[in-house]
Amino acid sequence: MTTTHTPIDPESLVARIMEELRANPAAQRLLMQALLTREFQGMPLRLEHIEAQLDDMLGRVKSLEEVQRDLQNTVRDIQDKVGSLIGDTFELKLPGRIIPLLSQKIRLRKAEVVLSPTTSLSHELADAIADAVDAGVFDERQERRIGLTDIIIRAQRRVERSAVWVAVEASSAIHLRDIERARQSADALAAAFRQDAIAVVVGNRIGSDESRQAADAGVEVLVVE
Repeated sequence: MTTTHTPIDPESLVARIMEELRANPAAQRLLMQALLTREFQGMPLRLEHIEAQLDDMLGRVKSLEEVQRDLQNTVRDIQDKVGSLIGDTFELKLPGRIIPLLSQKIRLRKAEVVLSPTTSLSHELADAIADAVDAGVFDERQERRIGLTDIIIRAQRRVERSAVWVAVEASSAIHLRDIERARQSADALAAAFRQDAIAVVVGNRIGSDESRQAADAGVEVLVVE
């Protein structure tokens, strides 16, 4: 005959165990030792699991950092390209407006754009610059600087009627490099033609530091919309 055992209620079982432990302090110590031993035996496995989780988390963080760096580089690249495109558009639109704008600021007459993004130097002017290099008036570096100038204007001063050249560097945001290039181009033009030359930077905006640098370098600043 098979005997059926009725499952002991868990709460009743725990109550019985607690009652026995209170009645037997030595059993309390043995039970505590057994529990602690079991905990310590299981710790290495749990630590390995935790370490594996940490390694996985660190790997994911590293991947996220790489994605973030790639995204930042992409954003900077887009910003540079957009800035370059805005600058190119600004330079292309400027030649048609530059003479009226400059004539008001530095009082010019008979002004003529002789070099711009859409206008090349005439053979006459190119030959004169090449002759200046051959004569040792300036070097080939200065010759290249003239050729790289955004806009060159030949004009007369309105009052004195003397010949004057204007070297213009254009940028939507005027930076120190624009000021330096305008100054270098004007100095090269003055040396090549033995006539006065004015350095000008034109843009939509300029910072206070750049304004001071332009004033110190003797470069005219023209801010346009």
